[in-house]
Amino acid sequence: MIPLEAEYRIRFSREEMGLIAVIFGAWLMQETDLQEKQVVILSQSEGEQERKLELQIRELTLLPLNIKFQSVTEFQARGAPKNTVLVITTFQMQLPLYSPPLLQVRIPLPQAQRQRIRDLLES
Repeated sequence: MIPLEAEYRIRFSREEMGLIAVIFGAWLMQETDLQEKQVVILSQSEGEQERKLELQIRELTLLPLNIKFQSVTEFQARGAPKNTVLVITTFQMQLPLYSPPLLQVRIPLPQAQRQRIRDLLES
């Protein structure tokens, strides 16, 4: 911004610089067609363990995430909701006929699992 300010002999306030950064970031996201990624966490009760897992997943990336909870029985009967990019569970289970990538994880997430989730979300 300094070269722009110098060329046009203007000075941006901190608030204006912040607004420019937000608008530029939104433009970049639009240009790369960066959309919200839908992640499903399989649960049996939506308890504390699932909430901890959700928080850890949100901390992995700056991408906009839509994290939903789905019961294991519903997932096995109907599969994941449309547009789901990743299904995460802490249970061992059989997969339905079609499923987006499904990861079985431990809490807290080990570094290898954190990296694998980040790679799947950012690809």
